[in-house]
Amino acid sequence: MTSNGNPNGAQPVYTALTSKYQADTLDEGRAAKPPGRWSPEEATRQINECANRGDFELDYVLKIGDAMKAKGLITGDLHHLLKTGTVSGEPVESTLGGFFKYTIEGETPNSDGKHIAAVVIASGCHQLKITSLSDGGAQAENVK
Repeated sequence: MTSNGNPNGAQPVYTALTSKYQADTLDEGRAAKPPGRWSPEEATRQINECANRGDFELDYVLKIGDAMKAKGLITGDLHHLLKTGTVSGEPVESTLGGFFKYTIEGETPNSDGKHIAAVVIASGCHQLKITSLSDGGAQAENVK
């Protein structure tokens, strides 16, 4: 394990989405680029594939911890949602140019059969950042 916590020694792809790419590098040392806009189908595929990889980074804003606690969810539930959920609706542009917010919905092991929805910002297949969490279905529109 290296000093940056990455077992293979590669630099993190996005140290923080708010860094506006200043410290961001890909494994090959090239500057990272935002992934651009995906269709809901492509976003579902990309997010599911990313979450199923062993080397992706899950990040979320502080308020998500409170929302998880209120819903009786744990981080593993968010990971499950990202691995198996479906993106609904069109993406919304993020405040960071080239990044988009996607609403992904599905059930998790601790959601008692209820759908939950999370707003995710993807930076390719290296980091997924959850910015909002709510009940799925009609409530999901309020997530954005």
